[in-house]
Amino acid sequence: MNVKTFFICISIVGALSSCKKNSDPIPIPIPDTFPKATAGVYIAGDFGRGALWKDQSLYVLDIPNNGGNSSDANSVFVADTVVYVIGSSYCSCGLRGSRATSDSGILWKNGVATKLPGYFGQVIVYNNDVYVMGNNLSGQPTYWKNGIPVIVDLARNTTATSIFVSGNDVYATGFETDTISALINDIAVYWKNGTRIKLSTTDSWANSIFVSGTDVYVAGFDIGTYAPGKQDIVPVLWKNGVKTYLPLNLPPATTVSGSGVSGATKVVVSGSDVFVIGNIYINSDFSVTGLYNGYYSYCWKNNAIDFSIPPTNGGGAYFWDLFVKGNDEYILGSSTYWKNHVPVPFTGLNGFRIFVK
Repeated sequence: MNVKTFFICISIVGALSSCKKNSDPIPIPIPDTFPKATAGVYIAGDFGRGALWKDQSLYVLDIPNNGGNSSDANSVFVADTVVYVIGSSYCSCGLRGSRATSDSGILWKNGVATKLPGYFGQVIVYNNDVYVMGNNLSGQPTYWKNGIPVIVDLARNTTATSIFVSGNDVYATGFETDTISALINDIAVYWKNGTRIKLSTTDSWANSIFVSGTDVYVAGFDIGTYAPGKQDIVPVLWKNGVKTYLPLNLPPATTVSGSGVSGATKVVVSGSDVFVIGNIYINSDFSVTGLYNGYYSYCWKNNAIDFSIPPTNGGGAYFWDLFVKGNDEYILGSSTYWKNHVPVPFTGLNGFRIFVK
């Protein structure tokens, strides 16, 4: 069952822009100066090149010298007076214009680019320390703390997807690739201070982690039964290693397609509430269900469906990221974000990560 291709694109070792819809950027005014780290909604993504969107304005990110001729922006974090964005640069001038392997990771600090030797998926700031999660050039899960690399796992058959810091503990999520069994491709894992902890024994990934007190929450996907007699890869949430299959509430004439994307992509804990977003690809008999084939996107609150968008005739929403600030819930799609379930479109950018200050 090959469902990994898409998730590889949104992990560190993948190429984000190759997963998104390729289209010519919409010509809109682009400010000449980088945005100040003031209150607002920040979205990292691509505009043909790595870019940052803030409150109806788009900022294209510079590429360092000898850093290729194009780039992606994968994550954004705002702390005090600094806007951090991470991504990668690459050359798109290969055979028949195809994208070459990523040349390097890039950390932009208030728009100033610094190259780092790796492939990045997330940046966070904790106690004034800047953490960048990714894989080093040898393929080992690695995070950079203030620019200094720390190898999470020496094994090269492991890949990291996200990072979380709590007190003196550093957590990361990802998967290990099974090199023995012909039946299982990958197995979801997380690391605590470099110690690898398996979450499953079946085909699975761990995509996001949040630690609240002594509880460790991990969102991802695993093999599960989503309807009587129907089993496939579906969104799951692990709490302290105990797995919960998140409800889908699909009509009987609908199946989950293993060739699409079926997984939880982000978990956030706010107070006593646990929020998870995710997506599944469905095949449905429209004449019976009124549903098109495509991505069905969900937000779950405390393991119950809080908000969902079914596929449309033109495609689907696809929920990439989630941010909770106070009583406000922000869900990011490719060209729209939803604030408390109300859509807010943004122009000219394929969005991937959101941060609200």
